[in-house]
Amino acid sequence: METIQPLLTVLLVAASIVCAVAVWALVELARTARSTRSLADDTHVRLIPLMDKVDVTVDAINAELLRIDAIITQVEEASARVSHASDTISGIVNTPAEIVNDMATRVRRVWKDRRRSAEQVAEEQRGEEDDDRLAEQTADRPLDDESVSRERADEAFPTELTAAEPTPGERPPEGQAGHGPPIVDETPA
Repeated sequence: METIQPLLTVLLVAASIVCAVAVWALVELARTARSTRSLADDTHVRLIPLMDKVDVTVDAINAELLRIDAIITQVEEASARVSHASDTISGIVNTPAEIVNDMATRVRRVWKDRRRSAEQVAEEQRGEEDDDRLAEQTADRPLDDESVSRERADEAFPTELTAAEPTPGERPPEGQAGHGPPIVDETPA
């Protein structure tokens, strides 16, 4: 037994050390549990009011977002009204300018047509003078088929039928707008 006794002593010392370590671990575990409970209580005490404040803040932000949405809706409506008013004013301002521009175009067209008809009258007078001169020249010579060709006679004496311009208050003939150069009928007479 003597050999067993030192072994038992060592085993008893080892068991005592293990028990001491176990007691120390239990004490530390109890301290940790107490600390954790204290932290949880402190967090609970502080977190609940903080969550209430966050809830109030979110509600306030939602109310402000609703106000901003209402303001944006009003701005959109005002912008649409301003755009409509701008279009109306633009139409009011541009209409007289368009009328003046249209009238100026018509006056220019009438002026061109009158100038063109004045040029045509001048050409006709020159043509009549040429016709008179040609008539005087040909009056001295006898006309025979050999001396005057049909083409030369057509060039010397053109035949144009023109439609008369309507007088003010009179309706223009069908197919004529009532302004511009007269309609020329190129059928031979």
